[in-house]
Amino acid sequence: MKQSNWGLIGLAGLVAALGLLMPLKGQAATLAIPDISEWQGRLTATQVQQMKPHVSFVINRRQYGANYVDKDAANNTALYVKYGVPFGEYDFSQFTSVASARQEARDFYARSNKAARFYVLDFEVNTVKSGSTNAAVAAWEQQMRALTTKKLVFYSYQSFATTYANTSRQLFNAQWIADYTARTPQIPYAMWQYTDHFYMAGLNKYVDNSQVATWVHPVSWWLTTDTVKPTAVKSVRRVIEPKKVVIKAKPTTIKRVKAKPHKVAAKKMTAKVVKTAVKPRKHATKKIRLVKRPRVKSVKKVVVRHKINWAYSQYIVGQAVKLKPSAVRYYGSQTKIASAAKHQLLKVTAVKKVKTSHSLQAVYVAALHHWVLAQDVTGYWVGQHGVYTVLQPLRVYRDAQLKRATTTKLAAGQQVTARLVKVGTMTVLKTRNGYLSGQVTSVAPADFEKLPADHWVRAKVSIAQYRRSRFTKANLLKMRLRAGQRIVVKKLVKRSDGSHYFVTSAGHDITANQAQVTT
Repeated sequence: MKQSNWGLIGLAGLVAALGLLMPLKGQAATLAIPDISEWQGRLTATQVQQMKPHVSFVINRRQYGANYVDKDAANNTALYVKYGVPFGEYDFSQFTSVASARQEARDFYARSNKAARFYVLDFEVNTVKSGSTNAAVAAWEQQMRALTTKKLVFYSYQSFATTYANTSRQLFNAQWIADYTARTPQIPYAMWQYTDHFYMAGLNKYVDNSQVATWVHPVSWWLTTDTVKPTAVKSVRRVIEPKKVVIKAKPTTIKRVKAKPHKVAAKKMTAKVVKTAVKPRKHATKKIRLVKRPRVKSVKKVVVRHKINWAYSQYIVGQAVKLKPSAVRYYGSQTKIASAAKHQLLKVTAVKKVKTSHSLQAVYVAALHHWVLAQDVTGYWVGQHGVYTVLQPLRVYRDAQLKRATTTKLAAGQQVTARLVKVGTMTVLKTRNGYLSGQVTSVAPADFEKLPADHWVRAKVSIAQYRRSRFTKANLLKMRLRAGQRIVVKKLVKRSDGSHYFVTSAGHDITANQAQVTT
């Protein structure tokens, strides 16, 4: 992890299905749900106590397959028990067949801390060599059912889950899906791992963090050890046809009412009609047979479809990308992506439009000799661009590794002057106040970097004109361009710091900042 099963029945199911299309307000209110393993180190009593107020619960790795036990799992889970931190445990699967899946499950349960509230199968790498992956996952689940009555949870990345465990994942009590694109998963889920870079207060470390989909299961559901029988999950693209609700006729009842002796055709009347037709009268009683006629509530057939959340698909040649941990195969090929390829910053040498899965674009990486879907890469700016526009709220960090956060946050739309710096397998922006992420989804160059094809620009606000490229008071012209005024530009010039400016047909220099001019 460095990526609920429920049924939809009748009108209640329809409401739940429609809920998947709406903003997830419920999850924002939950506390952190960190993924802890030996990568976070051997926790101390102080760290666990300091972390406790900030978490709903913790999910701790117990093993990496049957042959490797997380070296800090025993210590960490013992501290959770001691200081009252709820937790679940997970097995990072490495099984190769149905038989080894069963053995891995037995080893996992035997090694686990029995105070765990639930158990998780982390299935994000295909190591199955014999039989199908669905059969192996199902075997793991069946073996665990034989060993424990606690809830079982399936974890994976969305694309991997639908490719390798699309049927077997539905056997579990809940599904925990990872998607780091800031978009909610498009398959049923009860918990969403939305980031792999969350600062965990108390630990002073970065962790993978998740949010509970509280409209599916509240946080309390995860903390109890009661078993919930899993139900089949219908495809979100299928027609959800609610069952007809039939009110069955109750057994015949006899009611005595005082009435004038006369014949009443009760069998043709509903209970309501009979009551209004009979007027009580002294010294007279009559047995009235009340019959409730069956009524059927009509329901409409509703087709529920999910809107696809497309991954960022605006890469340009020359940008740098890093393959995501969730990337499995190259686009248009059955070749699996090697782990080593995921630890490099690679140059985009070509792009093309596609429409598949969650991508509208594929990028070509000459160093790998393959095309990769946009959803499988994280993009970074390279070169110098001078001024950048912040695309989403960003934290400012003290260090270039983006590990020591400051209290300063930049709002979307703000502009910063910065120098781009490469740090390991990423690029960051160095500003006078600290460091920012250099990801293409976080910031973008503030200036136009291409000359408009028609050579026309329009002033969005009143802008100054200068005699020379240095925009100083000494070079300032008296005549300004009015807001809305259009003007012909003959060239776009790049300065040494990476910023740009236009030269007008009159030979004057004006800004190329997109906040001030448009094409």
